[in-house]
Amino acid sequence: MKRYTDKKRAEADEYRIGNLVIFSTKDLKYQMVGRRMEKLIMKFVKPYKIKKVISLSTVELKLPSIVKIHLVVNVSRVQKYVGQVKGQRKEQLA
Repeated sequence: MKRYTDKKRAEADEYRIGNLVIFSTKDLKYQMVGRRMEKLIMKFVKPYKIKKVISLSTVELKLPSIVKIHLVVNVSRVQKYVGQVKGQRKEQLA
């Protein structure tokens, strides 16, 4: 069973202070005002900075005061933010 489980296991991302991450809205659906239809709610919200790395599995985020959750979250609720790169497509085609 261990061998089967290890095949599906992936390496965890390393987070550092100042990294940008996007935050999952999985448990925030009822807090989001003005968005009633569950299927139209975004899966992740805008990037936030990591204020402190507590352990490999928990980080503290710099969230606005309007968000009514605890600042320390599990890394399963965040993903690294990858911004869009402009002007790269023309260079790659040439």
